This record gives sequence, structure tokens and C-alpha cells, in this order.
Amino acid sequence: AGYPPFYDKSPFQIYFKILHEKPAYPRHFDVKVNDLLNNLMNHNVKDRYNHIDTMLHIWFDFVDWQAFQANAHRPPWRPKLEG
Repeated sequence: AGYPPFYDKSPFQIYFKILHEKPAYPRHFDVKVNDLLNNLMNHNVKDRYNHIDTMLHIWFDFVDWQAFQANAHRPPWRPKLEG
């Protein structure tokens, strides 16, 4: 989003915010991505998303995970490298 989710001049205040506060997201963020990020950064490890939860989240509903695992996806753009 262009800035860190937890900011303060004091490193100890940053640590405190990470442990005790939820990050604030810009208003232009989609509700789905806010939900995904909140679940990935959940303070309670038992409730935090794992890789399966992440793959099944609605934010990734367009991804063909089987094709991804088979390395069948082509990147939309490949840089030309000289070497």
C-alpha cells in the first residue's frame, strides 16, 4: 500500500503495535484482501490461516491451483535478458 502497516518512531512501539493492534488498511483495499490479510496475521496461531486456508480464500478463487502446481501457467510478461 506504500507504507508499513505498523509505524512509529520508536521500535518498541512498533513491536507493541504488531503484538496488540490490527493493521489499518487504505480505503481503496478490497474487503476480500483485508479479510485475507487479517487472517494471515491473526495473533492467535490456532486461528491463523495456513496454506490450505489461504488457497481456498475467495481472493484466490480465480487461481487454478492444479495448473499452478504442475507449472503449467505462463507468466503474462517475461523480461528479455541478455547474458
